[in-house]
Amino acid sequence: MVELSSPEMERVARLYAKAKKIIIECEEFGELQKSNIAVLIELRAAFDHFMRCISNNFSEDAKDDEYQKKQIEDTTMHIVRAACSSLIGLSISVLMQISKNMDSINADAIATVFPEYYSKYINKIKIAKEEIYKYTNKKKDVFFTEDIDKLIEKINELRQINQEIEAHLPDMVRIQKGIKKPFTRQAALISSIIGLILLGVGVLIGRII
Repeated sequence: MVELSSPEMERVARLYAKAKKIIIECEEFGELQKSNIAVLIELRAAFDHFMRCISNNFSEDAKDDEYQKKQIEDTTMHIVRAACSSLIGLSISVLMQISKNMDSINADAIATVFPEYYSKYINKIKIAKEEIYKYTNKKKDVFFTEDIDKLIEKINELRQINQEIEAHLPDMVRIQKGIKKPFTRQAALISSIIGLILLGVGVLIGRII
């Protein structure tokens, strides 16, 4: 009999708490994540296997420990798949946001304002995209707890890149439209000082001549 205080149950509880936090954080990113059917299916399956394990303790024709251990293994597998499904959905959303931000910007504007996009980030985006798409084609029964951490790492990398893009986006749009950047107070002050210096130099040269 698998007791509620057993190490197996503790692992399930800790994994579920981690997966739940991930799923909620992913849902906060956008409405699409709230309707991720794959996540709901996996959580429902996890609950079913978990309750089979628990109800077996109170059944008159209870099955052996191996049955319960198998139910715990299946519960764990479905929780992992729920977390990974949520993370895959989020990673695709972030990639779509990056694409949306950059697709309307021409190469000249990018090169002028944000040259690091070509030298540093575009290759990282390509590699991350390839790795994430591998997960979308991965068989459902070969997800592991390590995959959760790998996906989180990739998503964090993509979100940081997108933050860099969005920080440079207004200037890229401005350059693309040919709009001159307005003077700030500091720039106006510096310009006035330079003008006064040049005026003073001009007057001095006039006196010498």
